[in-house]
Amino acid sequence: GNYLMDSRKIIIDILFKNKDEILEVERINEEKIIKLLSEQLMIPAFYFNLKRLKIKNSFSKDFFKYIRQIYQINKNRNKELIIEINEICQILDLHNVKYCFLKGAALLKRQIFDDIGERMVGDIDLLISSKDFEKGISIIKKFGYYEINKENDYRFYKTRHFPRLKKNNKIFALEIHEKISEKKIKGFEKIEYEIIQTISENCPNNLYMLLINIINHQINDKGFNKCSYSLKSIYDCCSILNKSKKTCKNYIRNTESSVIKNYFFVMNLVT
Repeated sequence: GNYLMDSRKIIIDILFKNKDEILEVERINEEKIIKLLSEQLMIPAFYFNLKRLKIKNSFSKDFFKYIRQIYQINKNRNKELIIEINEICQILDLHNVKYCFLKGAALLKRQIFDDIGERMVGDIDLLISSKDFEKGISIIKKFGYYEINKENDYRFYKTRHFPRLKKNNKIFALEIHEKISEKKIKGFEKIEYEIIQTISENCPNNLYMLLINIINHQINDKGFNKCSYSLKSIYDCCSILNKSKKTCKNYIRNTESSVIKNYFFVMNLVT
């Protein structure tokens, strides 16, 4: 057939399917694919999966070279991320602060992905327990991190995270959270406490990584209200589930939470 394959379908097939499930990939609108992948921050993951599936010949050499370059830059950036995360760990552990990393930083630290270059990360997200929150921030500031913009008066508005912190010569900004979400979510009233109680390697365990990812998309990014999806979020979910034991999957199967049920409903439609 000489019809143009739907770019979205090609992306989803390559990110989520095995080689034997993918029909011949042909007549591709590469510009559209790059645009969609960029919007969803998925170029490195797309490159990684093209290699995994060994179907790079379906794409032009220029396309492949371009996405490989972005993947490579991202991989180097993530190697720095791990170094910066470990420095933060040392300083907080030294002062007995109860904390854990969230989102992309946690996924990379726990090696949830097969390749360190696969996931794009914006900031380092850090959850500090309420009782150590002030102490944690002042320790991080003593270590050389400073507020990027003072406008966001955290104490006045009590937003989800403290103003972003930056340190000279460091690539990543730091977002320090006291809460996972500003909204109260039925069934997850004590989630911050539970996360901190069950950490592994200063990160949430798999179940909580999954829940944080879902709550972040559904509530903080308003996915639940808009019934929208994010490929990055779904990709994170699939990667966590692939590395998880039965308990995680059973929890998902048996949950009464509409926020979580809706997420998997949409995810199953998409993938």
